Amino acid sequence: MLEVVKLDEELVLHLRNNYMNIYYRSGNVAKIEGENRVDINENYFISEQEEDYCRDKRKKSHSDDEKHEKLIGDRNKVKHLFIVGEYKEYFDRMKTTMDSYWKYKGMSEEDEGDVQQKLCSSNKYDSKESEYTIIDLEHEVSINADFSYKGTTPFPITKGKRKENPRFDVVAVRKSDGQLFVLELKKGNKALEGPSGMHDHVDSFLHTIKETAEAERSFVEEMEYVLMQKQILGLVDKAVKITSEDVQFAFVYSYASMDGLKQKNEKDNVERLRHDKRKGIDISQYQVIYLQPNEYILK
Repeated sequence: MLEVVKLDEELVLHLRNNYMNIYYRSGNVAKIEGENRVDINENYFISEQEEDYCRDKRKKSHSDDEKHEKLIGDRNKVKHLFIVGEYKEYFDRMKTTMDSYWKYKGMSEEDEGDVQQKLCSSNKYDSKESEYTIIDLEHEVSINADFSYKGTTPFPITKGKRKENPRFDVVAVRKSDGQLFVLELKKGNKALEGPSGMHDHVDSFLHTIKETAEAERSFVEEMEYVLMQKQILGLVDKAVKITSEDVQFAFVYSYASMDGLKQKNEKDNVERLRHDKRKGIDISQYQVIYLQPNEYILK
């Protein structure tokens, strides 16, 4: 299975506490919890007529039950490919499923999730142009971690519970000096303010990793372990090393437009927000790496 993933530039594997996730276009196409044990969200197999069932199960009818059974059946057929070791066929099938799902949800190939995954495949140690090696995506801060969130910003409510564990878009190591970075990705001006805006991302960073020296050291140690495991699996070059004791933060901004005037307006808006000390947070000190559309190399 690992060889199939390594050879496929469109697949990205990331380790979690006791399982691994494999992503395609930011969708988790395989949650692997053990040998031949894989899980997939059945909603990826949804069709337009079936969405009402998944949105509100309280309104289900007999036909809704049948639709749900079909979703489970479709998922189990694909899972069987993984269980019997047909890994390439499994991932090819899941790619087709995810393409259909994102098309139905209105996601284009240049949305933030796609950019994030292309960044991961474009910024490896053997990439001569890139100054960074990405070692993790969508790193969720556990409420049990030594660097759990200690701030006051209310995170989105999910399934009736207040979410207190922010996610970091990208964790990377700078090649020149082994400096560990948390990078937050923004695509266009849509999500610069409000929940998950620029100030909220910095708030999350300051009240998790930077809350105390012990919290920062704990995060560095966790990333060292993640890096070691990925090197053992052959997913990251063994030459990559984290040599820093601190963690730095930066934004990655991907322009939404190729038009020069529109890009100027986008950058002006980003820079305006960088110098807006709302919530008492000064984010002007943090670098912004600007990327042209269809550009994914971090320099």
